[in-house]
Amino acid sequence: MSGETGYELFGDSADGSVIWHEVAEAGKEFGLRQLGMRSLMLNHLQAYFPTIWVDFIPAVVPGAEALHRSPVDFGWEHLVDKTRDFPGKDAVLEEAADPKTKCVTLEWNTEDCITIFTSLFDEDEEPFEQMGLPVNTSDFSSAIPQFIPAFNKKHEMIGLVSNRGYSCQFRKVISLADLDIRYTQEGTEVYVLYGSEGCRQMMVRAVVTRTPYKKDNRK
Repeated sequence: MSGETGYELFGDSADGSVIWHEVAEAGKEFGLRQLGMRSLMLNHLQAYFPTIWVDFIPAVVPGAEALHRSPVDFGWEHLVDKTRDFPGKDAVLEEAADPKTKCVTLEWNTEDCITIFTSLFDEDEEPFEQMGLPVNTSDFSSAIPQFIPAFNKKHEMIGLVSNRGYSCQFRKVISLADLDIRYTQEGTEVYVLYGSEGCRQMMVRAVVTRTPYKKDNRK
C-alpha cells in the first residue's frame, strides 16, 4: 500500500522468517531496505490509502458517528457492486448521487509548521505541542488529538483532519481531511486547528492539493 509495484509471497508460516531473510539479503544489491511502521503509515498518507482507526472509526463503534465514513467519502463508490443487494446499498447509492463530503489531501503551510517546531526552543512563551514525526501515529500516547477540526476563511468548521505526516520525499507536511464538498477543489485554502484544548493553539494555513499526493506507480 505504498503506491508502488509490490509482490506477495505465500507459503508455510513456519518458513516465513527464513524467506524474509533471504529476500532481504538478495535485494541488498538492488537497494532494498527494510523500513518500519512509521514509514508504513506515511506511505498510506502519501499514496492515499485511508486507514481504519487512523482516518476513520468503523461504524460498529457507537458514539463515534462523526468519525464514521462511507465508500463515497473516500472515492471508493466504483468498488461497490451495484448488481446485488446488501445492507446499506440504498444509502450508499443515494450518497453517491449527491455527496456532501469528500476526503482530500491537505498541504500544510511550511512557515506555520516551522513556527510550531521553533516554539519548542522559545524560552519566553509556551511551546506548541510537539508534532510526532514522521506521522501523528508515531506515538499513540501523544497529547495531540488524532482528529482535529478544519475551518474555512470565515472560521466556520468544514470537516476533520486525520492522518498527518512529514514527507521527507517532498519536504512537506501533509494530511488527509474529510471536508464539506464545497471546499474540496484543488487549490482551496483552509485552516487546521493545531493544539489540544487548554494548550497553546494556532490556525495553521493549508491548501487542498492533489490526491494521491504521490504518483501512483502500481500500474
